[in-house]
Amino acid sequence: MKKRYLLLLAVLMQTLGCSKSSDSNNAGIDNSKLITSTFTEVNTQAAKVAKIADADLTTSNTSSLGIGILSAPNFGNFWSTTDATNDVYDNSGYITIKKYMGYQLNPDAKRTNGSDLNVFGRMKNALAIFCAVGVATQEAGVSIDSAGYPTNGQHTVTFTAALKASMNTTCGISPDNIPDGTAMKLTVEDSGGSLYVKKFSFDVFRQVYFVKMTSDEINITTAETTDSGGVSRTMVAWNKSTKVMRVEYNSLQGTASASSAGVYLYRLYYDETNDDGQILSTEGGSSDSSLKSIRYVLAGKPSTGDAFSISMIQDQDTTTNHLNNGALTEACVSSSNGNLITDGSRCAETSSRTAGAAINQSSIVTLLGNYYSDRTNTAWGTADANTTISWSTKTEMLSVASEP
Repeated sequence: MKKRYLLLLAVLMQTLGCSKSSDSNNAGIDNSKLITSTFTEVNTQAAKVAKIADADLTTSNTSSLGIGILSAPNFGNFWSTTDATNDVYDNSGYITIKKYMGYQLNPDAKRTNGSDLNVFGRMKNALAIFCAVGVATQEAGVSIDSAGYPTNGQHTVTFTAALKASMNTTCGISPDNIPDGTAMKLTVEDSGGSLYVKKFSFDVFRQVYFVKMTSDEINITTAETTDSGGVSRTMVAWNKSTKVMRVEYNSLQGTASASSAGVYLYRLYYDETNDDGQILSTEGGSSDSSLKSIRYVLAGKPSTGDAFSISMIQDQDTTTNHLNNGALTEACVSSSNGNLITDGSRCAETSSRTAGAAINQSSIVTLLGNYYSDRTNTAWGTADANTTISWSTKTEMLSVASEP
């Protein structure tokens, strides 16, 4: 995560030092907050899905130190009284499934080391450098075009104490490791396609952004390859006309040693008009049998719902794709207190509940199996003008594969 913070800081630097043209503070200044406001808007919209659960599920208490593998079809005591899975908060022990889901549905949840641990935090962190570019345009008077984007060309950004403080406040970036006066370059150019308007790239790390920000839609894709060979890609599509938001995040090692590295894939769908939210998640995939692989589908109505559906499989498995073992466990969970309404089956479809989907259905098994088998593909750390989310609906998000 430290490297990611450095990257974010680098972006800001590049924007700040751009040569100031005579019109750098004229018409474009009215749109100077376009990037930072977009950053806030997409994170706020995605976080609405977390309201599927009104209760703070992380407050659940445990009464046993037992560690168990879930048995189909019920969660039983493993939901709220018996520790059953790795503690995603500090990795020091085990927690209940209820508490685990509480962390998954808290947009602000972080591990004790400051790293993000769910779809909301990982998306926000991936877009932090994008936000930092916006801070730089505001703080340094970098020229902005009529649409609010930094003008095409190279911008040299010089970090100052004031700039770093603004980055921290606005974007959640910790710039302490960047010495005052450090300079970096940001290159802004046309995207070369219709899905996006601009492309942002940087001279000190391998990360790229493709961005489109209009009154009707926001499309952002970013991909990164770290110095250690890790790869990740984040895609956000927010259609303001239809009120549908889609998010996809993936992270894997991308090298020959990936078989011993974690694999993460999150997909989020939210139709605000119909109050319909759904998350597909898989975490883990390590070949170390001491680590479990967890995958689930969670679905509910964030604004009007009184319960949500959860379908989960937890593996302790050393097979190649971690999709062979583990019992299907499902429940309908109260949104108000996080307690099980039905244990062993998802919610029935009503005006205040959605049934979600079974995590073991063949389309999901195929989708995740293909993803695991392709986890050494370094192309996951790249993007171009045609890279976009491959699925459109909450049904397609459970079956349509992404291309590396």
